[in-house]
Amino acid sequence: MSVKRELDPAWAAAWAAALVVASACSPSEEPASAPPAQPPAAAVPAASAVPEPPPELYVEAEALPDEGPPPLEVKFTVLVEDNQGKFECEWNFGDNTPMVKTLEPTHVFQDEGDYEVIVTCRDEKGVSGEGDIDVFVETED
Repeated sequence: MSVKRELDPAWAAAWAAALVVASACSPSEEPASAPPAQPPAAAVPAASAVPEPPPELYVEAEALPDEGPPPLEVKFTVLVEDNQGKFECEWNFGDNTPMVKTLEPTHVFQDEGDYEVIVTCRDEKGVSGEGDIDVFVETED
């Protein structure tokens, strides 16, 4: 019983090149080394073939002031990097009030507490990112 095997084109080309070099050598020259006995391993995919992680916006929130007694009025600003064109931001103040879509909101915290304010921004291409900042509302002693 015989097994028919297809030759790898890269291996066959290397073998043919070695034969050409060997036949071109004069009797005193050593022929080029023969190709490996096994066909070369499958090619490793190029780095560009590996999927890149989805892009993300860098979002940094700031609050002035970020602590004080109630009612505490806070002015928020946002810094967004890596955006592709225009972007919009939505703010969750963490105090069960409705979320607000704007870049620089002012919010009044009525009750004492530690609030995590989260801002989510999205650009025209749908790339998004999130930032947060803590606001401490407490009565001074």
